[in-house]
Amino acid sequence: MVTYIFDIDGTIVHYHTNEWLDGAKEMLNRLHKEGHDIIFMTMRDKYRDAGTEWSVEKTYRMMEVLEFDAPILFNVQSPRTIIDDSKVTAIQRKQNKTWERDEL
Repeated sequence: MVTYIFDIDGTIVHYHTNEWLDGAKEMLNRLHKEGHDIIFMTMRDKYRDAGTEWSVEKTYRMMEVLEFDAPILFNVQSPRTIIDDSKVTAIQRKQNKTWERDEL
């Protein structure tokens, strides 16, 4: 089992539209079904983004399409590279790129 940490904007949804990137929901649901833990992080902030597309409430509603619940860490700058526990594999993603089935 692995814990995956995903930034929200530009990684699983398009940065300016909040629309899901192609394949992102399916990839996340597959990882969860395989027994992996998933955590989301975002620079979205409950005070700064209140009443906007990036509000905490709209973020939670957007995530309701997933087949599982996962923690969302708000107001956190996310790293662009995550290294696994063995410190061998680095995963680096470009923003707004379609998720491919065998990428993880």
